[in-house]
Amino acid sequence: MPILLYPDPHLRYECHLMNRFDRWLAGVCDAMFREMGNSKGIGLAAPQVGLPFSLFVMKIPEPQVYINPTVQYYGTTTTENEACLSIPGLIAPVARFNKIRISASDQQGIPFQKLLSGLAARCAQHEYDHLQGVLFTDRCQKGLEQAEFLAQLAEKQAVQGDRVVLSEKDTERLNDLRRQYCYGDA
Repeated sequence: MPILLYPDPHLRYECHLMNRFDRWLAGVCDAMFREMGNSKGIGLAAPQVGLPFSLFVMKIPEPQVYINPTVQYYGTTTTENEACLSIPGLIAPVARFNKIRISASDQQGIPFQKLLSGLAARCAQHEYDHLQGVLFTDRCQKGLEQAEFLAQLAEKQAVQGDRVVLSEKDTERLNDLRRQYCYGDA
């Protein structure tokens, strides 16, 4: 389950709400935790591994799966540097809310709510953005030449061949999974 790199189009997809919670999904969550740990990350969203699911995992403040999350924002915003496993090499300032309330389900489908603050709130907002097809570079402060940087990054990855491109067969498999595990039409 490799992490997709910018400019892979899967990173821009809006995800579908999930309605099925089973062993296969538990295995996906476990694989995402492993990949996140192997990559030295603190959060990973399903689109980053090519899955069209409203799902992310985080290891702060403790390991947690968030399925079909919704977020309420509180307090003030602060601007701090962020990075992303799908855009290696870029660290940029992003304004985020200091506190959030997140409602989601765990991998067994059990609903929960958490109040998050600090780094955990920042990470959850970053991963939640991925589920909407939003990258942290879309939220960067003015002055950052993100378009130029991303164009250079895309060129570099195309030349180096480290961008993951899904085959037609893999794309069809993802569509089948979306039909099985998500609400609505696929």
